[in-house]
Amino acid sequence: MRQPEGFIEADKKNLICRLKKSLYGLKQAPRQWYKKFDNFMSSSGSDMQEIINLKQKLSKQFAMKDLGAAKQILGMRIKRDTKSGTLILSQAEYMNKVLSRFNMQDAKPVSTPLGVHFRLSKEQSPKTEEERAHMVKVTYASAIGSLMYAMVCTRPDITHTVGAVSRYMNNPGKPEMLTSEEALQEASKEMVWLQSFLEELGKKQENNILYCDSQSVIHLAKNPSFHSRTKHIQL
Repeated sequence: MRQPEGFIEADKKNLICRLKKSLYGLKQAPRQWYKKFDNFMSSSGSDMQEIINLKQKLSKQFAMKDLGAAKQILGMRIKRDTKSGTLILSQAEYMNKVLSRFNMQDAKPVSTPLGVHFRLSKEQSPKTEEERAHMVKVTYASAIGSLMYAMVCTRPDITHTVGAVSRYMNNPGKPEMLTSEEALQEASKEMVWLQSFLEELGKKQENNILYCDSQSVIHLAKNPSFHSRTKHIQL
């Protein structure tokens, strides 16, 4: 703790005060109180009979109910396995509510939280008033906040994904506009690989069609003058 004004000695300006007691209003005060309360409860609750006596004393002083072992708290389901000595936290119910809230209950699940082809940049943010007016209606920030709560509690595996999408919370772009040319790129690579694989097996396929709505790609495909410049795509 820095020395308050009026108490600094001339030859001890660089010294600080040693804090012997947590003061109300300091950032560490809540943690110090929790540690003190936790130590008291731990020292007083090592025996089941002591726990019962403490409950009885508290019930006489305060209006309370004994609900038994905790099963759910703050949207998290608590599962205990006393035989194996494990405790499991689950937010399945919370996540189902979040999916329903944003109309994604029928979305296809994936094992990886963020695909390698997924790229976001500030260039994809709305640039016209019409695009901005459309994105105002999208609850982008609310969705990120819901994911953050799951990330902090039980899903640390989505930390990178949440961090990536939260960078554009101030001015997000249309989700369907963000990766159309890239989903298309990965699909074409997959199609070329499958064609080569089937050809090696003696099952050559011709005239495979890949549909897309990217105007730049459609223009490139329809204009023969550009075809000679796209040999690198085949490579």
